Amino acid sequence: MDCDYYTDKELVIIYIGKDGKISTTITNRTTERHYVQDSDNFNEELQKLIKKYTYEKKIYENDTWIEETYKNKYLKKIKYLIPEIVKLIKIYKNVRSYEKI
Repeated sequence: MDCDYYTDKELVIIYIGKDGKISTTITNRTTERHYVQDSDNFNEELQKLIKKYTYEKKIYENDTWIEETYKNKYLKKIKYLIPEIVKLIKIYKNVRSYEKI
């Protein structure tokens, strides 16, 4: 059975590298399939779910970790993936949902 809509998730890291330039790295990309429960208002329910699962979740911004648990979870991984980081600017999780074509 085919799905009703997809959700793409990715971690976006914006930083200043050793060369002094601002760079962006996108990692942890995933795509998930989702289904709408049988409903009388299928299109309305589908649009509501797509809107609900399209957002940007801040993790790090303005030299501040939004939550201490994010620092523990992401900092070691980021330093391993991008060793040339001089300064972090922003980290966020980008989540986009869209209808099956």
